[in-house]
Amino acid sequence: MADDLERPVGRGDGGRGAAYDAEPVLREKTPEEKLQYMSMELADRMNSMEGNRNDLFYYYLDEERYVPASVLLLDKSLRRTAFRDAPGLGSRARNALCYILAAAEAHEDLVVKRAGGRSLVRMNAKQLPKAKRGYEAAEAAAAAASATEAAASAAEAAAPAAPKVALPVMEMGQRNCKGELGHVVSKRLGRSIAKEDVRYEASRVGDHPPSYRATCTVLGESYESRLTHGNKKAAEQDSACVALEALAASAENPGSADGTTDFKGQLLTLFQTLGKRDQVLFDVYRVNEDSEEKFFQAKVKVPIEGQEPFVAVGRAMSRSDFESSEKTRRAAQQDAARAALEALRAPERGEHVLQDRPPPGASGPAVSVERPPETPKPEAPVARSAFGVNSVQEVVILWLPQDPSEMVSFRKVQVVSDDFLAATEELLGEAVAHPLSWLGNRPKGLSLYEAVEPPVCSVNARATALAGLEVYGESFLMDASAHSRGAVLADMTLARYEYLKANMSGHLSGPVADLNQMRSMLLCGHPKLPEKYSAETWVGQNPKALLIDVARRRGFAPPQLEVSFYHHEDLPQGRNWFRASATITKEDDQKWDYGDPSTNKMDTQQDASLKVLHQLQSEDQEQGKRWQHPLVPTVVKAISDHVERTAARKPRRSFVRGSKVVCSYSIKLMKATATANVAVEMLLEKQERLTAAVTGRILHPMLQDLLETLPMGEEVVLRTPCHYEQIACDLELRAQLLELQLPPEPEPPKKVIKFSPPLWKQRQAFIVQALLARCVKSVLDLGCGDGKLLEALLPLGFERLVGLELSEHRTKDARQRLAAAAHGAANGAAAWTVLSGDFVAPEDEGEQAPWILEAAGIEGIVLCEVLEHLPEPSMPRLSGKQGGGRSRRPHEWSWERWERFDVLMRDPVFLQIWSQNEQRQGLPSLASPPSAPKMEGKYQVLIPKPTRHASGADVFHLTQQILEALKEAAKAAGGETWKIVNAQFFSRLSSLPSLESSSVERSDFRVDFLHQIDEPTATSLREHPRDRTEAYSLNVTQHDILIAARSSWALANAMATLYQLVSVQVTDGAHVSMSIPGCPHYIEDQPGFVHRGVLLDVSRQWYSVPWIKFLIAALSEFKINVLHLHLTDTASWPVEIEGYPEMTQALSYRDINGNPLTYSRSDIREMVEFARVRGVSILPEIDGPMHAPALAAALNLTVAATVNFSLPQFAYEPPPGTWNISSLRAMQFVRTALEQAEEDFFTAPFLHVGGDEPTAASLCVLLDEPLREFCWEQCTSTSVKGCGAVPKKPKEAKSGVTWWFPEYLNAKVQDYFDSVTPSPAKIPRAIWSGAVTDMGVEVPPTDLKHKSALQLWTFPSSSSTSQSISEADCQKYDLIQSAATYPQDGSTYGWLYMDCGSGANWIDMGPNYWCPRASWAALYSLNATQGYGDGLTTSRCQEAFLGAEMALWSEVGGMGNGMALVFPRAAAFAERMWSNPPALTAEQMTGGQPPESYWQSHLRDAMARLNQVVANFELLHLGVSHLQPEFCRVHPEYCNTYTKGFYEESEA
Repeated sequence: MADDLERPVGRGDGGRGAAYDAEPVLREKTPEEKLQYMSMELADRMNSMEGNRNDLFYYYLDEERYVPASVLLLDKSLRRTAFRDAPGLGSRARNALCYILAAAEAHEDLVVKRAGGRSLVRMNAKQLPKAKRGYEAAEAAAAAASATEAAASAAEAAAPAAPKVALPVMEMGQRNCKGELGHVVSKRLGRSIAKEDVRYEASRVGDHPPSYRATCTVLGESYESRLTHGNKKAAEQDSACVALEALAASAENPGSADGTTDFKGQLLTLFQTLGKRDQVLFDVYRVNEDSEEKFFQAKVKVPIEGQEPFVAVGRAMSRSDFESSEKTRRAAQQDAARAALEALRAPERGEHVLQDRPPPGASGPAVSVERPPETPKPEAPVARSAFGVNSVQEVVILWLPQDPSEMVSFRKVQVVSDDFLAATEELLGEAVAHPLSWLGNRPKGLSLYEAVEPPVCSVNARATALAGLEVYGESFLMDASAHSRGAVLADMTLARYEYLKANMSGHLSGPVADLNQMRSMLLCGHPKLPEKYSAETWVGQNPKALLIDVARRRGFAPPQLEVSFYHHEDLPQGRNWFRASATITKEDDQKWDYGDPSTNKMDTQQDASLKVLHQLQSEDQEQGKRWQHPLVPTVVKAISDHVERTAARKPRRSFVRGSKVVCSYSIKLMKATATANVAVEMLLEKQERLTAAVTGRILHPMLQDLLETLPMGEEVVLRTPCHYEQIACDLELRAQLLELQLPPEPEPPKKVIKFSPPLWKQRQAFIVQALLARCVKSVLDLGCGDGKLLEALLPLGFERLVGLELSEHRTKDARQRLAAAAHGAANGAAAWTVLSGDFVAPEDEGEQAPWILEAAGIEGIVLCEVLEHLPEPSMPRLSGKQGGGRSRRPHEWSWERWERFDVLMRDPVFLQIWSQNEQRQGLPSLASPPSAPKMEGKYQVLIPKPTRHASGADVFHLTQQILEALKEAAKAAGGETWKIVNAQFFSRLSSLPSLESSSVERSDFRVDFLHQIDEPTATSLREHPRDRTEAYSLNVTQHDILIAARSSWALANAMATLYQLVSVQVTDGAHVSMSIPGCPHYIEDQPGFVHRGVLLDVSRQWYSVPWIKFLIAALSEFKINVLHLHLTDTASWPVEIEGYPEMTQALSYRDINGNPLTYSRSDIREMVEFARVRGVSILPEIDGPMHAPALAAALNLTVAATVNFSLPQFAYEPPPGTWNISSLRAMQFVRTALEQAEEDFFTAPFLHVGGDEPTAASLCVLLDEPLREFCWEQCTSTSVKGCGAVPKKPKEAKSGVTWWFPEYLNAKVQDYFDSVTPSPAKIPRAIWSGAVTDMGVEVPPTDLKHKSALQLWTFPSSSSTSQSISEADCQKYDLIQSAATYPQDGSTYGWLYMDCGSGANWIDMGPNYWCPRASWAALYSLNATQGYGDGLTTSRCQEAFLGAEMALWSEVGGMGNGMALVFPRAAAFAERMWSNPPALTAEQMTGGQPPESYWQSHLRDAMARLNQVVANFELLHLGVSHLQPEFCRVHPEYCNTYTKGFYEESEA
């Protein structure tokens, strides 16, 4: 059989050999043939090792020339073949080892034996004489070389002159002779070497085994290698060493002057492998200063284990021997390094000189393997070490226990004579190494060692996850090719293990995670990509290299980067500009983008690469693929707690934008062991002197917050419990701020005139305003330029637009601009034409120009300002209506025309001009709430109270100059910052006259926004409340205003607080003064709950868009951050849905003139954006399956919804209505409405789908016959228990009685929720708690990061058959509190429903409507996370609470009394949800009243501030509810004592 196989060629290089090449043949063979082939390959490999001192196997031969079988698996080709062909299940390593042994036993030239638990293999005895001769020849050659070297050393010692410096003896694997030779030749030539300067040529001189010799040619001289070698590279290194020795012998100053040997490089490399390169310190100094010649001498300090550092001193070097002082200093350093290397190898220092210290965090019980040195026998090879014979090294490994309950840990292993495999087998029995690449970074050769004995052991989960194949038994990781002999063993840190886990699981395919991996920042790297690339501030792989890595991980083809010349009139002339494009492709998926133009090709390539990375990151975020290390939340919480504690004691330093910080930090895991006072410590992450730019997105924002609290040079130590791989341990963070580099002072501004906004923006805004105000339908723009004005007019409802431009280049640009704008217009665009020509009629031309004919019938003409540049222009007479026939039309305006401003509403420059225009002739302002009443003054009042607030006693007077400084600082901070500051501060003061001028100039006053707010993205707009950053800091002094807010939500809160601090006095209706009493103010603030909402029912009553916007502005002052719009109910459908115009035509209310009262898509988007810049999200609700519009029955969309069904059995209040769940058309409409709401309400954290108050009678219609009739008969005639909504049939239910909900109807309702929850969903759903408690249905689970929400509005009583909220529900849902009454059994006291208490009305003639009035004291006092029953008291349910909402249902509320129903109770509710002061339980509110102690400690101060809130509304002429007479507001001391009499409790 063997004759039929192609015999593989033996080899000694351990590389890709015959087995690899013959792989296609082996795959077709039988198992017996494969084994025979493996045995032949193994025999050839063993034969090639005989007498080859460069072979790895040679160093593992024992005195009988046996080599361990596990060593054989270190050969790549043998390992691949064995792993591939070995039969059986279980550990692949064990199978491969057994297969190697079986192959050895199957070959006649190989012998296998067992000794001491190890399997050994050798060549058969019949080949021993030949092999022994080869070995003896090699040993003789080595002995002769040693004797020659000793004789040379003795001759040098006997010579009377200064001894010649001998080259240090180094192993081949440790010395890079080719590199040294290139360095020497380059020094001699004074330039970089070329290919013809140094050339290598290797030739094969033997075949069995293969052997090579090489020739090195240096500047025409050839040098041949001394010995033959098993591979070409080793032969080339040998020839390079011969060349180096020849060059050294011919040099006048060998070893130092001419740089023939790089001793300094050797010394640094030696200590770099030990992790101590930074401890090797050189010092060069002048000697013999009295001499006319300059002499330099150097000394070097090197670390010695357990001793003081050793200092080696070189010889003095004269400058006359070198060209310059700098070269002399370098030569002195080389000589000092030579002296150090000689001293380190001196016998008197022994082998302990360079023993490695354990790395940081590598403490714990050491595993020591003692192997006493043995005297080698004459025929056995002597294991030589880099540091002498039989040297002992202490190395560190990362132990991966087989038991998952044991923690990974570092262990110290003592290795004798570099025989790391022997130590491995002591630890694991027979072991096999699996080489793993280290993510493309050096050092490579990361290996995982696996035990292959005992025969039976279980899978090691940790090791299996890393290796990509099943690994059994005990295992550990070792770095730096420990099995390769001669390599100094390196430290294996825990961070590498963590990154390897992340890489194997695919997490590093995200750009942010991969970038942080390159930065070696596992926990403290920034969670977002930088916006721009800057070589000065970037840390880690540059974007181009990062894109290559990420594309490879994701399976894309390598990125294609193309650079081309770029021309644009806006770019400075006289220089070449470039623009690059970056493209990555995978099948049909392609991503590309352009970089910003640059004069540097590399910069624009980096920018293009970064933009593509941003696309990949956005794709990950949309798909919910956000990865961070599991310990990041632990670190963030530990830092956050420390920052809060520190801030309570002293104000925090804020880093100035553009600054650089230099810091060091380390994170380590610690776990106590059974040994007393001994803990396992593992270093997880460490950075020494890391330089990071402020706002450069290098440090995690929370780490930057920590550094801001640290005094310079002081180290902070934080320790917190955590879980690592489900094992309890402690996490320790150490951080130190070393340097703070402030940005350079900016140059004084040049005296140039700046227009803000630009003049063209101002002109365009006024032109748009004038045209719209006069209802012009067609426009001619003479001198239209590049079409910017026509682009602004395009979506505003004009019928016809014509432009004329002289420049053909600009005409082309204008046409392209308008074509793109028309293509993207949502509601259609006007007909447009752009012509090229001169609108000045030439005197010698008799006929009319083409543009005059085109412009016939135009109503309005725009000349812009180009007339300033015309030489005596003569305007042609326009025909038809071109004289401006409608220009005198009286101004007309209606609120319906707001939708025409949908585009301009998003332009902050236009908003500013519009709101500030003195001549707007009654047009409504877009920057402030429409019809905002005139302010007559304002009191300072802070509600809700800030988390931390320190104040003084001074009064800070605001001047017009200070307000302008605030305005300019906001604009300089960016467009998003200015929008928010304008909305939350300036627009609230817009109705005031100008401030009185001040004679005192405040040039020293400064306003600083410490953080830049990014423009919103689709992802940031959808940010879940738990992920939002709302905390802020605000400092107000006589000299500056400092605002620290990291998000738009936080900045809106900060500006609301600044507005509340302001006091305004208006005298004589024209003189205004503003001040901030109590200065200085130092405020640090954050919310107690992330969801603080108000529900507004816009279905039962109509609320206009201006009214809703004014409500939003009022709520945002008190940091209410959610407006929940109950859009639809049984009463009406006011929302326009594309494709279904009949819904609003038939189901909306109408005004007195018959016009439908609806909300268009532009109305909704306008309100959402208006709310967003004020820190408010609008949450839409489309109710169902109950609470569907009654009149939709005529459209076959709802059931049980006509007048005949308007009975209490069908609905809790008229009219009744239930979606026809069985109708495909009805459910398609509901899904379309929800999809449109999801798109238009682009800041909504949830999409509310209703789900409460089911009635069996209405749902009976959905059943099939005969169940429908039976259900109807049972549930409409009498009150039957079986018709009530219950989640499951009660145990005590009587037989023969049908319980309709659990048996039939709950499944129908569940079908509805399944239908309205798509998979995958974009945002979570929210439902009313009745869906769970009454029917037991649920929102289908989604793949989103965050859970759906359950809104609690009522709690089942103890006598109810409904179920209470359980801990399992809290695991599925987040919770929002909206209970109408106190959360206690049978409560009759109102809590969160604002319409309750309006008695004697249409549905309940009792005194309280269906529920009693909610008092402001209950809103302020009660704990928002209460509920009766055991479920809500668990820690899981308490953590599930997002917050609460107070509800304004509109049966008895509307635009007339809505503000009075909401305020001032909303302000009291806001302080409960934001400040979250100590709270009361429902039981403590005896008789609906809080105890007297609570009045004294909290409510008395709250009432005084609420009275001020009421007064501020009064100063705006707005009607809200009063809490006390005006006298009590002014003189509270008279009124506070009366409250005491209302309490029944005694002083005792």
